[in-house]
Amino acid sequence: MKYLIWSENLICKHQASLLTKELERFDVRSEIIFTNSSKTGLGKELFRSDPDLFIVFGSKKSNSIVKRANKLKIKTCFFYQSLLDGQLLGSNLLNACKIYVDLPAPDDQMGFEYSGSLLYEYIRKNESYSDQETSEILISIFVSGTRDMKMAEKMRVKFQRLLPEYNFIVVDVSKNFTDAIRMAVRSNAIVAMDQLSSMFSVLTNCPSVLINKKLFFKERLKNQSIVNELLGREAISVFTQDKSVNITEEISRILLDHQYCAEIMSSFQELKLIIGMEPVARQTAQKMVDWLEEANET
Repeated sequence: MKYLIWSENLICKHQASLLTKELERFDVRSEIIFTNSSKTGLGKELFRSDPDLFIVFGSKKSNSIVKRANKLKIKTCFFYQSLLDGQLLGSNLLNACKIYVDLPAPDDQMGFEYSGSLLYEYIRKNESYSDQETSEILISIFVSGTRDMKMAEKMRVKFQRLLPEYNFIVVDVSKNFTDAIRMAVRSNAIVAMDQLSSMFSVLTNCPSVLINKKLFFKERLKNQSIVNELLGREAISVFTQDKSVNITEEISRILLDHQYCAEIMSSFQELKLIIGMEPVARQTAQKMVDWLEEANET
């Protein structure tokens, strides 16, 4: 079999690498090609390589690439990243032959499959803990894209002024994923600037608060939290970016109220059980190979 794999960003590439290792195990004669082509150049590469399966890791923005492959009658498998879109998939339609989602949605996903979290598996494989003791209180402000770095830096300056006894830093999850894991493990708390960063705090066991953008035309989104939605209750506090004082009060509560922090961590453990703590790459690869062989026989 020939597989062509395209990933929307670095976070997607790390997940794709886990899957690829397992595909090679179950399909030893396979040819696996990673492509870094732009969306505009993918059409030519799809036509030239003519893969048995085109695998895409990405958000809804990547659905147009899948449509292009469908027009060429190439079988497609879409690993949809709802955390990049900031909302669970729900009833939104995607166009791949086979669709895997990154999180279990509370409602029926219309045939989409959830086998577990490749993101969580990658984090666990790259987590490391330091025995070095430090008295420094570190609060990391996490973003998952360079476009939000300027806002994150502004928030850091405000927080540092309001809480000068703590040390605040900005971490871009999408820039260096392994370094972001290391910083999350070192941090006493995380200020998440988006849904991916919020879930990242859960998967790295660091208590957090979520900041949503203040969107005047999307009022309902200001309190949105995928973490809270999956748990069915408020486990983490959510604020808009103009509530600096409220955010710093929440940070202080996390750091100083040990019972409150323990309740957050207990909710995180519950959510990890919902997501699934077993390695998922191997079983997903096996399912894909079986599905592709069956599809080719019909």
